[in-house]
Amino acid sequence: MGAFDRFLAGAGNAYQAIRSSTSRIPDGAVVYDPAAAIRWTQRYTPDILEQIKSRRDLSSVIQLCDDMLTDDRLRSVAYMRAQALVGAELEFVEGEGRRRKRALRAADAEADYWEMVPEAEFVQMVVWGQLANFGPGRLKWWEKDARGQYRPRVRNGRVVPALEFWHPRLFRLDLSARQWIAKVETPTSGVISVDRNIDFTSGEFVAFCPWGGAGDVSRGLWIAAAKLWLLKQYAIRDWATLGSRLGNPIKVIEYMLGQQGVNAREDGGADAKRKQLVTEIAAMGKQGVISLSPGFTMKLLAVPATSAAMFKDQIDTVNTALAILFLGQNLTTEIKGGSLAAAQVAALILGHLRKFDANCESTFVRESILSLWSTINFGSSDAAPWLSRNVEPPEDKKSAADVMLIVARAVEIFERIGWIQDKAATAERYKLDLAEGQLNTIPRAPAANDSAPKVPNAA
Repeated sequence: MGAFDRFLAGAGNAYQAIRSSTSRIPDGAVVYDPAAAIRWTQRYTPDILEQIKSRRDLSSVIQLCDDMLTDDRLRSVAYMRAQALVGAELEFVEGEGRRRKRALRAADAEADYWEMVPEAEFVQMVVWGQLANFGPGRLKWWEKDARGQYRPRVRNGRVVPALEFWHPRLFRLDLSARQWIAKVETPTSGVISVDRNIDFTSGEFVAFCPWGGAGDVSRGLWIAAAKLWLLKQYAIRDWATLGSRLGNPIKVIEYMLGQQGVNAREDGGADAKRKQLVTEIAAMGKQGVISLSPGFTMKLLAVPATSAAMFKDQIDTVNTALAILFLGQNLTTEIKGGSLAAAQVAALILGHLRKFDANCESTFVRESILSLWSTINFGSSDAAPWLSRNVEPPEDKKSAADVMLIVARAVEIFERIGWIQDKAATAERYKLDLAEGQLNTIPRAPAANDSAPKVPNAA
């Protein structure tokens, strides 16, 4: 009996016994969180943000990040960076050991990896990993058969898990016991979730933490993005208030009964009339007709329409800052003219970020997913392949053609003055597709110098 058959026989029976005797094994990709239905809406202020930053409590940080992801610009740049990584071409580099070739073929040619890591699930983990340094997920090694029994998830003759994203709100850390706890559903409890002690190194739950620190939320980008997001929320709220004030301006009532010859005592007194008029104007709303008593005048306290420019500038500033924070530049989100050099610099910066993200992904996937997959199916974790993303920017063919033309002209000048060029070295340095085996340039023989000045009266 091979290692694969032994794993199926032993682990399958053990898993059936566990599921029938306890209710603390998670079931299903979607976990209902009763606390989410009654989660308090937090009204953020600069002081509250400072408290969250100082405490760095996981639940408070996750709720803040959840609210921040409702912003259009923050969400777009966060997912833009994650999708730039997940959308890049993927290839595999073989691991070590005798079985590395089989593991490489299985992960690449037979598409085990695509069964393991769906793009839609992993992109969520990348977003939360970059924002909060905590992108958790779960590996489903089991699935139900037609009879409702749990069996190992087999694809292409191998046990292949399926990665699914779990919202960080479903996790908490017990600092006193130094224990991670997940809120899970169970087969016997219906939609009632229970707490379960977990370990992110056991092979079931995993967490993508690109900034290191094993889920240390203080390292995420949310610390820099929170104050920008709060400024934008204030600007949007104040802008809406300004719009409401422009549509329904403040009305100022002035009265001068004595100067108009009105006997205030006979008319009930000026104060009583003023209060009555204010009540009628407030009830009037946006009606355009009003009748004023003698001695009363009404003026509108106008707000300059240009006041809205201040809020627009604040929102634009925040949007630019968020783009630079996540993408390293804002040229890909705001096109306001520019030069070719600026576009090249923007592509270079984004390329550096994609390389960093690709390296983090490669390490995470191999250490947390492919190593255990390789151990179960091939008997060695060393045989697990490495991921390699093609995150290099596309070739600029026009620039390459310009380089070839400049090099060709330089070589022609060198030949004319008698300099010998090493063709192989030149082709390697400037990345020219030069056919192998060509001889180096032979300088031309110098022409006869018939134009040399002649000395008068020379013998």
